[in-house]
Amino acid sequence: MVGEPILEVRDLRTEIRDGARSVLAVDGVSFDVHAGEIVSVVGESGCGKTLTARSIIGLLPPGGKITFGSVRLAGRELVGLPERSLCQVRGNEIGMIFQDPMTSLNPTKRIGDQVAETLRLHWGWDKRRSRERAVEMLKIVEVPSAEERYDAYPHQLSGGMRQRVMIAGALACEPKILIADEPTTALDVTVQAQILSVLDNLRHRLAIGIVLITHDFGVVASLADRVEVMYAARIVEEGPVEDILERRRHPYTDALLRTVPNLHGERAYRLAVIPGRPPDLASPPVGCRFAPRCARVQPACIAQEPELHQVGDDGHRYRCFFPLEGVEIRGTAEREQRE
Repeated sequence: MVGEPILEVRDLRTEIRDGARSVLAVDGVSFDVHAGEIVSVVGESGCGKTLTARSIIGLLPPGGKITFGSVRLAGRELVGLPERSLCQVRGNEIGMIFQDPMTSLNPTKRIGDQVAETLRLHWGWDKRRSRERAVEMLKIVEVPSAEERYDAYPHQLSGGMRQRVMIAGALACEPKILIADEPTTALDVTVQAQILSVLDNLRHRLAIGIVLITHDFGVVASLADRVEVMYAARIVEEGPVEDILERRRHPYTDALLRTVPNLHGERAYRLAVIPGRPPDLASPPVGCRFAPRCARVQPACIAQEPELHQVGDDGHRYRCFFPLEGVEIRGTAEREQRE
């Protein structure tokens, strides 16, 4: 991407402490996001994707603390800012779409008032002006009959409409960065495609950078520009989406892609299953964290953790001693349909 990144995450480490137990839930994560770019963080549940997103905005669970690293937004350091300053960043400079819109929206408030609340809080607008802007945002995210829907309550909307309301609220103050945490969870495929189309249109129309958190490589293939593959709190492979899909090097990335249905492949194709489970991050293994589940494991993998290796000059990097070569493409139906 041309120009300076809007968001710079460098060697981010977040610890979750529960009594005597301590878990390094985000371990040395680094990536950039530019204007108009979608960077997807992908991996299994529990790999640290959501905690990475919450670390960026300083919204951690009890016992959570950033122990090292840097998060810079348009050159401004966010790590270490007092809570009052972070509250001015959240919703204003960084928008956040949480996983479940039904639990994220207040069931006792009209959806339009919840969108407008951000404007009154951050921009000090009066009720009339905030309402006009909220209606405008509902129209932008393609909520039909936005003026009438303004006075609806969350339970009166479908899951897809509630997700659009969440997006409208997150974008109301024209943030520089939008973090979308599993924005299509529990939505059917038709509504999922509509939500992804809304996000794709908005990043071009508003030139915002988007951090897309997902476990679904199908979503990544259809929308992302760059991919950060995360496993056991660490980035194991990263690069342009085309490189990751067509020339992936890490066995975990390949395993994730082989769990995605290939609608254009051979009829006898069987989806892969990744054996075992991720390691306990309270006491991670000494070597490669994927080694216990990897079919290509060698003694070196158990003895030492690999560093990120560079592939070419496009930012494609992987963390593996015995990378894949010439991998057959699977699970890229969404990319093929888009092209």
